[in-house]
Amino acid sequence: MSPINKRTVVKVRDAGFCLGCGMCEIVCPVNAIEIIYSEDRGQYIPFINNIKCTKCRLCLSVCPGDDINHPKLSEIVHRKQPENPYIGVYKKIMIASSTNDEYRQKGASGGFITQLLANLLNAKAVDAVLVAGMEDGKLNMAQTYLLRDTYNLGKYQRSIYTNVHWAEPLHEIQQLRLRTAVVGLPCHLHALNKIIQIKPELREYIRFSIGLFCGGTYNGKAVINKLKDMLVSPENVKRIDYRWGSWPGKMKVSTKDGNDYYVTRDEYFKSGYLKRCYYCFDFLADLADVSVGDNWCKDSDGAENIIVVRKTKVLPYLENMNLKEASENDLIMSHNLKSYRQRFSEVNAKVSKFFGNSVPNIKPYAGIKYKLKHYINAVIEYMTFHMDDLHIGTKGRFFKLKGYFFHFVMKPDSKKRDK
Repeated sequence: MSPINKRTVVKVRDAGFCLGCGMCEIVCPVNAIEIIYSEDRGQYIPFINNIKCTKCRLCLSVCPGDDINHPKLSEIVHRKQPENPYIGVYKKIMIASSTNDEYRQKGASGGFITQLLANLLNAKAVDAVLVAGMEDGKLNMAQTYLLRDTYNLGKYQRSIYTNVHWAEPLHEIQQLRLRTAVVGLPCHLHALNKIIQIKPELREYIRFSIGLFCGGTYNGKAVINKLKDMLVSPENVKRIDYRWGSWPGKMKVSTKDGNDYYVTRDEYFKSGYLKRCYYCFDFLADLADVSVGDNWCKDSDGAENIIVVRKTKVLPYLENMNLKEASENDLIMSHNLKSYRQRFSEVNAKVSKFFGNSVPNIKPYAGIKYKLKHYINAVIEYMTFHMDDLHIGTKGRFFKLKGYFFHFVMKPDSKKRDK
């Protein structure tokens, strides 16, 4: 690796830890970075113009794939460390859903995010909202959109499980001085809060941050491989909806010749995550003003969100919602937080090092308790993240064994409904 690469995000890209967020492109003072979509990698990645590059390292300083110190970021964003390291800093935990039938029915679960964005726009608390979406014909390339009114909010509902070039509109937000509410994955908010340390003027424009619970992002190659497993030609695909229909939703593949194909949640993808996701600690979007996910508690009424309000400034805008208080235990048990891979990323890093791999510098909160089963699960997840070249029959047997391990060893700490 050349010296210039060691001082830029190319080292992150080449190590496989790039998330394609695009924040490095935004921060570069000499416009030496361009985000491109790599068909070979199945994700957005940075291309560096070595002639323009001044080796200033600003790109590395904002990269969520290189170095994330969660205790330090918690101090910066929330001004304290979490009392419960499995949840992060918070003010309230609630079960929520929109009272707007259209928002709730079209949403991935309870329609909370769309309703909150509508409330913020209608109250003129923000000038615009930043959301992600996919256009027809784009099988594995998502991007972000700035919406100035509520008219098109419904178009960008539901989850997207593939790579997003997230930071692209930040220049426009700053140039037009738009007070904005952003919706992003945990890694997007890591990068956002890192760039705010360099460009504090962004605080004036990023007024609200809504974080999505995230178990990992699939690369585009996984999407293409899944289509081939379904005997659907990628060239014939018009649109993919990852959370279609009544909760919890199916993946719907619509083709140009008018056919629709449906895949259940358990059949989405078994592997194909971005490599960096194996080391991610932040399942619950700890740096957001409010974090949002599905409510998987067995006693749930159905399509609902479970939300973690981390800053009180969100509370005045929770109108037109069904709301009820929830406990820490409800959240922990709903999402299996004392067994799930991401709160045990330190174990994952140790396993990866054991197999001779380099790892990103991820520092978790203090207080996470590790057990033998977490080390076993880390090995199983490591295999999941490194099995793209295995024979399909071998993959099938592996995932069957993995399912048994989760059901009988990991799931007893959970009260989740079956998906």
